[in-house]
Amino acid sequence: MADTVTRASGVPAVWQPWQGEVVVPAGTTLLMNATHLGCAPELEPVPVRWDTVDPACVVVDVITNPRITPFLATARRHGCPVVDGVEMLVQLAMQIFEQWTGVTPEEEVFQRAVAEALGE
Repeated sequence: MADTVTRASGVPAVWQPWQGEVVVPAGTTLLMNATHLGCAPELEPVPVRWDTVDPACVVVDVITNPRITPFLATARRHGCPVVDGVEMLVQLAMQIFEQWTGVTPEEEVFQRAVAEALGE
């Protein structure tokens, strides 16, 4: 997966085995949870050593329920900018819509549709 991310984005990505708490390498600018951890109803924490995360690091979660997972809540407390799974869903849906139809979608329409679907 790290190789695919590197090829697709041009940004070096590194895979590391998960053993205990994750120590985030210095210079990391994006930290993403792409696991089930933090999903309702269990809300398990993602085992990250937050003292190794630079507050300028953008923290992303793919979980949509809850919108602000324990991972993102901790990142916010650490001072990191966050992107929630709902925002990830909206941005992906917009890209797919444009690819399929050739029409550039209005983000507000997608944001409103997702909020209504989630009962927000």
